[in-house]
Amino acid sequence: MAKLNDIFKVTASTAITLTFSSICFAAPGDIASAPIASNTQLDKQNIDGLGKAVSATAPNVDQTIDERLNLKLQLESRLDKQLDLLAVCKKTDLYTLSDLTLFIDYYNQVIAKNKSIKDGEVERDTPQKLVAIDQIRRSTISLEKLYASYKAYGGTEVSADLVTAVPNPCNSIENEIKSAMLQKAEMLRSEYQADTISPKSHGDRCKTPAYPSFSMRNREQGTTKITFLTDTDGSFIYLYIEKSSGYPFLDRSAIQSLKACKLSPFMLNGKPERAVTTVDYVWKLPE
Repeated sequence: MAKLNDIFKVTASTAITLTFSSICFAAPGDIASAPIASNTQLDKQNIDGLGKAVSATAPNVDQTIDERLNLKLQLESRLDKQLDLLAVCKKTDLYTLSDLTLFIDYYNQVIAKNKSIKDGEVERDTPQKLVAIDQIRRSTISLEKLYASYKAYGGTEVSADLVTAVPNPCNSIENEIKSAMLQKAEMLRSEYQADTISPKSHGDRCKTPAYPSFSMRNREQGTTKITFLTDTDGSFIYLYIEKSSGYPFLDRSAIQSLKACKLSPFMLNGKPERAVTTVDYVWKLPE
């Protein structure tokens, strides 16, 4: 009979690839990529290639420095206002409920998938059947805990298997923030062409995210693309998943890992500047 410990053993070839790139400044082919083994650490890893110019429309020659500064201040004000609104929105029960239902819906899908695998295995105690049974057990325990929280926050469904994902109530605010971030990127791109800057590595000392054990057991792979806005001291102002891996545990692990990064501020004309950057977390398991 196969042992679960042997089935779930993860080899050193389990890898995550991190790719940092600046929306404003990195050109294709200039992006640094660092394949790294799971559960290891990037010691003082410098991510290069983030200060290189891309082809962009040159700023209007009639646009004065004062006009550009005024537009910049308006954009920053709009961005800060939306960030304040988002902070309030995220404190609501409905926001917490939407987050809970995302994982409840995920566990329901995992249970359904593994029940199908278990029922389809004719032979007794095959590795696939053992994995499916264990995943059902683990998912059911987690589901019960999440469902209890769901009810505490006002959920109305009478059983966990009936719960579906509730839309994020902060979506409209977050869309405004994303729009402002894109405008910020375009503005910086124009300033990069118009002015002289001393680019600095935008990412360093980032730890490798842990590959979630549940995701490994479920053979989950994919790419999590995260876009984020950093402040003049390199700290995170806002980040969001631009492209999901398709699996909430992989996405959540990527977010948590990125938040732990120590980032250098982006420098424009010798002064620290807010910057918009993306990072890809490529999750891949051995065959």
